[in-house]
Amino acid sequence: MDLPIISREIMIPVSGNEHMKAFMSRPDDAASHPCMIIGMELFGLTDHIRDITQHVAKLGYVAVAPDFYHRTYNGATLQYTQEGRAIGLENLNMLSRQGVTDDIKAAIRFAKEKFSASERTGMLGFSMGGHIAYYAATQLHFDATACFYGGWITSSGTALSRPEPLVNLTTGIKVHDGRLMFFSGGKDPHIPPADLIAIKTALTQAEVPHEIVVYPNATHGFFCDARPETFDKAARDSAWEKLKTFFEKALGSAQRSMPNA
Repeated sequence: MDLPIISREIMIPVSGNEHMKAFMSRPDDAASHPCMIIGMELFGLTDHIRDITQHVAKLGYVAVAPDFYHRTYNGATLQYTQEGRAIGLENLNMLSRQGVTDDIKAAIRFAKEKFSASERTGMLGFSMGGHIAYYAATQLHFDATACFYGGWITSSGTALSRPEPLVNLTTGIKVHDGRLMFFSGGKDPHIPPADLIAIKTALTQAEVPHEIVVYPNATHGFFCDARPETFDKAARDSAWEKLKTFFEKALGSAQRSMPNA
């Protein structure tokens, strides 16, 4: 059963006088719930990402979606157009590994200090956010990480994937005792089968508990119902159920996170 939630925009202190905008949603109760970081798409903190954040909160998590563009395009909510994509790519390539790591650490710390989030933590990312989530899992402890069609994992296509592709950092997920689920569409032009093989090989060799889920008829962005041309309801619904089970096993339920439970 979905829990009642509260949602609002927040400002998270990152370092010094630097603050980062984020969208937060959590169960409307006094319990301590696991923290879930939501990695935004290339288009910023869109209604789609806010909607996902709220749905995650209804499952019993303190969900926080940071604005990773806050240093270069504060408050970006871009249109699903070629122009919006171009602006997103420009800002993506101004991200830095240190900056992204600092942002995620700040979001987790804020969730614990201000919203009583528990020590259990997960991350869920979409497209660019999946790329960020994979990177973050190699650097920080997450009990579970889910990447939806995260591109550029095996190549040097972004600022985060240089000087070496993220797949080369996979052992970091094992070091941080993490597990990972990767979702992709069989018709995704940005993630060819060879990339999925390389990711699976790296995860297997690093002994990272993982699952790669491929929907043969789906394409990039299949989870996003705001883009009818790529949305695949059957794949979205199936992925959502798998996602709930994955996080429930790794993070526990809201009831198990309640004080004195």
